[in-house]
Amino acid sequence: MQPMSCGRSENLDRQVSIQRTLAVPAIFLLSTIRTIAYCGVDENRAIWGKALFFETRLSANGKISCASCHDPQRAFTENKASSSDIEGRPVHRNSPTLINAAHMDVLTWANPLLRKLENQIIVPLFLDTPGEMALIRVWPKVRSEVLAQPPHIGMFRAAFPEEKAPPDTQHLFAALAAFIRTLVAFDSPYDRFLAGDKKAMSEESLKGRDLFFSTRTACGECHSGILLSNASKSEFLKSKDPLSPSPARDGLGQIIQFAHNGLYNWDGNGGVPAKSEGLYEFSGKPEDRGKFRIPSLRNVALTPPYMHDGSIASLEAVIEHYNQGGLNKCKAKRKCKAAPQKHPSIRPLNLNSTEKRSLAAFLRSLTTSTPPRPN
Repeated sequence: MQPMSCGRSENLDRQVSIQRTLAVPAIFLLSTIRTIAYCGVDENRAIWGKALFFETRLSANGKISCASCHDPQRAFTENKASSSDIEGRPVHRNSPTLINAAHMDVLTWANPLLRKLENQIIVPLFLDTPGEMALIRVWPKVRSEVLAQPPHIGMFRAAFPEEKAPPDTQHLFAALAAFIRTLVAFDSPYDRFLAGDKKAMSEESLKGRDLFFSTRTACGECHSGILLSNASKSEFLKSKDPLSPSPARDGLGQIIQFAHNGLYNWDGNGGVPAKSEGLYEFSGKPEDRGKFRIPSLRNVALTPPYMHDGSIASLEAVIEHYNQGGLNKCKAKRKCKAAPQKHPSIRPLNLNSTEKRSLAAFLRSLTTSTPPRPN
């Protein structure tokens, strides 16, 4: 079966067919930009990718799958500060949602080099010491005894009919990426409001929308575009909301995709706790210490706990973090001055309780009607 083309309207029936075949609710079809969501998705590869996503035998201990850390019932996240590897040790980061991940330009919390799904999938599957699934330890056995046997071999042959050899790593990555590309969701009350349904959002959430995109809070400077994230692909930075500002840029005119949000100033001089170096791990620049990818706010109400390390438990606590201009947490567990690398837009907002509730109502209006639960 050939991948879908990028036509404007002739592919709608096929898109619906893919969703039904995968048992992914039709709400995860894009309401206004469907063809962008499904450009290049091969149906048979997505079907095999779904089976692989839930396959525990892809881990070295045979007990965890991709779905262990990206639970469909939790908007493809995990209700833990950080996931655990096959030895039960916590990994460095909080599991981000996979919904709309195909439309993010940056795919991980801190690595600016991983911008293609097929490449990013290598890390949780094969990385070892530390590793999440550590498939590298048992790959020859899994390849011959799992992937080259029913039911996987049949799905592999349908997905890659031109291949005569047994499945290999590139096939694994391509199929999983195809499945993830089907996980799209743009049918929230906010989307319906922008499409013309003026009753889709409550009066409180509309006040929160005004506040979110105001210069007073400047939330929209970093959470811009359709995905409400500056780290989205360029075609998703053109918001449908007339209130949304242009994404913030740095001194060189580049869109800011990673930012220090005032979470830590561990030593009082811009330091951060262990495993929270962020972008600095790759750039080596002191000004990048503690900078992390700006996440999408789509379905944010479904994905606690928050921040790269899962250190903030609730949506209300996140709002209070920004209301204070950042918690600026110190090793001594007292409030410190802001880190020098903190983004200047993050400053005390002096929101009252009503305004904070309105912001929370707006963020909840970004929730898709039904969370994705593939059978």
